[in-house]
Amino acid sequence: MSLPEQGTPERNSAEEKIYIRIMDIASNVAVRRKNLPPAIHVLVRDEVTGEKVAAFLKVRYMGDSGMAYITLTSAGVLPAEETVEEAADILLKSMPEMPMLCDKEIADEFSKSSLVWVEEDHYRLVGRPSGVLEIYTPYDV
Repeated sequence: MSLPEQGTPERNSAEEKIYIRIMDIASNVAVRRKNLPPAIHVLVRDEVTGEKVAAFLKVRYMGDSGMAYITLTSAGVLPAEETVEEAADILLKSMPEMPMLCDKEIADEFSKSSLVWVEEDHYRLVGRPSGVLEIYTPYDV
């Protein structure tokens, strides 16, 4: 199932839900870790349509409190045939130092690859042609 047609109220609602989900994941990880780099990538699967949605965000920490100001810079739906490993390879080639934050479903897809557990919410995707990708998942609340 794909996202509703562009310009419809259904599409606007779906995009808003996806935006909130992306920002929730980014906020969850950013505030708990307190050390994300200034630019991050988020990859989630829309719960309704099953589409993979990728987003680039900027993170700016405010003082030493761990509070983070997060802004969306771009987002889009990945082609249905693109795997999460291909998305990771593209990120590694184009922005090798940028970590990926993802939901549990995407992390489960990565676990079929060479995913190494580092700590509670942190994994490393190893064995990729372009290097190692740092992957973070949200903390359970």
